[in-house]
Amino acid sequence: MIELLWHAIKHQSFTRFLLSEFDPTAAGTGSLDLQTAASMPEAGYAFAVSGNDMNGEPLAIGGILNFTSGALDTASSVFDVSLFNSAANHASVLAKQAFQSGSVSAPDAFGRVTFTLAPVAASAVPAFAFAGYIIGTNRIQLVESSDASDVLHANSGGSALGQGANTGQFSAMSASVLNQSYAHGSGGVDPKGTAVMSGVFALQANGVLGGVVAVNDLTNIGAWNLGGTYTVDATGRVSVSASSLTSPTNATPPAAALGFQLYLDGNGNAMVMGADTFQTTQGIAYEQGGSFMLDGAYALSGQGLLAGKTPIPWSAVGPVTATSGQLSGTTDYTVITASPQSAVTLTGTQDAAASLLHLTGLDATDFSTTNDFAYYPVSGNRLWAIQTDNHGVSLLLMEGH
Repeated sequence: MIELLWHAIKHQSFTRFLLSEFDPTAAGTGSLDLQTAASMPEAGYAFAVSGNDMNGEPLAIGGILNFTSGALDTASSVFDVSLFNSAANHASVLAKQAFQSGSVSAPDAFGRVTFTLAPVAASAVPAFAFAGYIIGTNRIQLVESSDASDVLHANSGGSALGQGANTGQFSAMSASVLNQSYAHGSGGVDPKGTAVMSGVFALQANGVLGGVVAVNDLTNIGAWNLGGTYTVDATGRVSVSASSLTSPTNATPPAAALGFQLYLDGNGNAMVMGADTFQTTQGIAYEQGGSFMLDGAYALSGQGLLAGKTPIPWSAVGPVTATSGQLSGTTDYTVITASPQSAVTLTGTQDAAASLLHLTGLDATDFSTTNDFAYYPVSGNRLWAIQTDNHGVSLLLMEGH
């Protein structure tokens, strides 16, 4: 079964629920969102998906899809691919690739559509297709289709974010770019194995990159200040080049340089894809803004691997209350080596000066273990948090009511 949990996240209106699988066969998290519209996809969509290719190698694809009356506008659509080669222990990136053709079907009665996409022959990327489930004009959930139009034969999933009137209007001076910071949570692999990343992309004036990136692959564990550059395409595709990684603790950076692609919707959200030889990762980012105070009622969703000779997948979701730096709540917790457990006690403290959460109740090897998470706030009283100890490789998302 899939356990559906959650209080209303937005204005107590029951429009969004966080989910965690609740059986011993697998562990995973997601969301259930109120469908507010199911109209034909039109104009630009920032998308990213990840999974594995037909040979089981980690894969991520991201880009911008622009539709007019069901047909893909190939001149204003673009995609990037990251494929990890396990034998060579590095990723390969195909950047800024074009489509030969594409289409999106009319929604059925449930708001389900099919995206059929054919890359240009020069890319050597097979045609691929997605089943899309419309939440509203601003978001479609994607899962790779198994029909005949999908020649890629990968198993991937992700999201597409509607750009609407922002389609084709992006530049370095856009309100969603200039001096904006995006906090992200991403997962995938790097040369050490399963990896998670979080942090902030600070898009400063004149194409200057700032911010921080936090990494945990059980070997590289830490946070590094970012320096480098970024460029912006009119489509909303932002190329981030982090050529300088420095650590306040003098820790060795995970790579000499890191690259990312951000795909903006112009409304404070972006899909994210790793775009260098070190990583194949994918995630989502939210614009930072306004003051943040960890206080009140939250929905917590967590997923990752417990450390060990063979890392063990886990996931959890539940209600958490934060008051004066103290956190308390429960989670419904799944770990694939045992039966799921309901109402596992979660407690913790916030170190606001260090932007750390110290949480007890998320480690199934011993629920009394305290795990450390660095957190990165985003607008809407939400935060991303990444595990910063060697007990596991995990990401948390907390969303305030």
